[in-house]
Amino acid sequence: MNPGGAVPTLREEDGGLLTQAGAILDFLAHKHPEARLAGGEGPRARADAHRWSAFLTSDVHASFRPIFMPDRSTRDDSDAARQAVVEAGHDLVRKRFGILDGGRSVIDAYAFPMMRWARKLLPGSLEAVPNVQALHDRLAADPAVQKVPAREARR
Repeated sequence: MNPGGAVPTLREEDGGLLTQAGAILDFLAHKHPEARLAGGEGPRARADAHRWSAFLTSDVHASFRPIFMPDRSTRDDSDAARQAVVEAGHDLVRKRFGILDGGRSVIDAYAFPMMRWARKLLPGSLEAVPNVQALHDRLAADPAVQKVPAREARR
């Protein structure tokens, strides 16, 4: 769907496409103010929501790159070199999740997939960050959130 071949992408009912996580989350938060997803009232709350969105985009999401694509992070094509890159990626993801803390907002929609990746790729990684683990568990138990992975599994 995304003309840039990337995720995420939001297709509107009128067929319009919106890309980039921060823009999509901001759009949804303001389109549905009754859901109180913007992170709170006032300029400081809005700035905090943007801060966490940027943190997830530039720090957390990017931390998974060496895990998913180790060949792009080393010129050495040996298995040992690729494994070292993957392990460095694991360390970086753990460090980033150590910074991430709880709080329900639209940003959770962006954090949740990365928390799922961490659980799958780095078993036990969220246990070291109990607030992130608790956020994951709350989101995973939410019936509305459960619809998305179920829909994706049918594809």
